[in-house]
Amino acid sequence: MTYGGKVILGDRPVQITLRRTWGKMSLWHRAKFLYYIVFQSLFLPSPEDLNKMLKDMDDVDMLTLVIQEMSKAFPSLMETLLHERDMYMSSKLLKVAREHSSVVAVVGKGHVSGIKKNWQQPIEVQRLMELPVPRKGASKLKILASIGAVSTVVASGIYIWGKK
Repeated sequence: MTYGGKVILGDRPVQITLRRTWGKMSLWHRAKFLYYIVFQSLFLPSPEDLNKMLKDMDDVDMLTLVIQEMSKAFPSLMETLLHERDMYMSSKLLKVAREHSSVVAVVGKGHVSGIKKNWQQPIEVQRLMELPVPRKGASKLKILASIGAVSTVVASGIYIWGKK
């Protein structure tokens, strides 16, 4: 900004990304995801171990690795958290590049290949901004399954916490 540059945020708003991610997950994947988050939070590495891991992986985009690992269990994560955002950022960056003679873009390493892949491709940005339509009413079976899944998550968390 000191040199007359303009800052343009080129990523899709996080609220839209998260709502699209959650909306694309089935009830089973949502329950499994909540369990995964609770379980993982109980077994976080120590700060020293975490620093060592980060030094060992100096050349790797950690967020992309986490998303890729989680996408094995939750396929819609990779689609909404990485691929859709790559398309959105590529489109936004191309628009800015056409309007300005010089552009500096700062993006996560995990997005570079996706932005290149989508460069100058026709992208329906409006479609990437659409929020999922809420499903009409929940059946009794879905409500019971949700209660059962949440109860399992809570009970497992209490059991594991008690063993510490």
